[in-house]
Formats: sequence, C-alpha cells, structure tokens
Amino acid sequence: MQSELDLFERQGMNYFSGYICKTLKRFHKGACLECDKFCSKITSDTSMVTEDELFTFLKRYDNDSSSLYSPTENFTAYVQKVSLLGDHCLKNHLAENCILASLKKNGRKVSDPGFCSTEMKDKVSGHIMKTLLMYRLKSLNDTLKEEGAKSRKSQRKLRILKST
Repeated sequence: MQSELDLFERQGMNYFSGYICKTLKRFHKGACLECDKFCSKITSDTSMVTEDELFTFLKRYDNDSSSLYSPTENFTAYVQKVSLLGDHCLKNHLAENCILASLKKNGRKVSDPGFCSTEMKDKVSGHIMKTLLMYRLKSLNDTLKEEGAKSRKSQRKLRILKST
C-alpha cells in the first residue's frame, strides 16, 4: 500500500498518521500498552529518521512542535486504508443525509492493526473520517470562494466595458 504513494504523499500520510496517534493517546487519557505500540515521540536523533518521517521530523522545529509523534508503518498503512476508503465513500455518498455515519460504517471495514478494544478502533476510524470530511469540505469551500471571486471579477470587467 505504501509504495503506491510518491515520497511527498508518504510524508504527508506519515504526518497525518502521527496526528491520529496523538489523538489516540488523548482518547485514552493515559497510557495503554496495546495502543502505545503504534507510535513514539519524535526524537532529535537524525540517524533514526526515515525518508517517510522527514517532513514530520522537520515540522518538529516549526513553532516548537515537540508533541509530534512518529507512527509505525503498520499504523500508517491502517490510516491510509481508512482515508482511501473515506475518499471513495465521499465520492459515492456525498448526496446522503447521514454522510458521517456512512463514513464511520465504512471505516469499520478496515482490518484492525491491534487496538486495545473495538470501541477504540471505532473512535480512531471515526476521527480519521471526521478529519477527512472537514478537510474535503474546507477544500471544496475554498474552491467555491475562488470561483465566485473570479466570476465577480469577470462581471466587474463586463460592467466596465459596457459602460464605456
């Protein structure tokens, strides 16, 4: 699954997976030995950084983001599968009223990488889907705003031309 993405996409997926790891830790409100195996804190040791982790490692120095996590390959693959399934779902179920419920339901289909409970797996896949949905809607909104601005600019030019 990982080889299908180019380097920048893998680095982005690693960063996003690290964010999901941080969320997983927040869901537990403490330590869980089963779920803690999915990620570790980013260290300052450059010899331990893979090319997929490079963006996350460098991001650590932006705004003193020392709370970034490095996910395991297994966890990153899980997040990638849920995200791809979510993208596919968004394209097919965009007209549905209960799109988030549909996304969560489809997120449960991805095989469990070893969460401590099915409740935790549902929380994590649900969070991935919510984040994905929010990102896609923001992206769509930005595109619509941009198209509206271009349209208004064109209309303004037409009015100027008509008045001359």
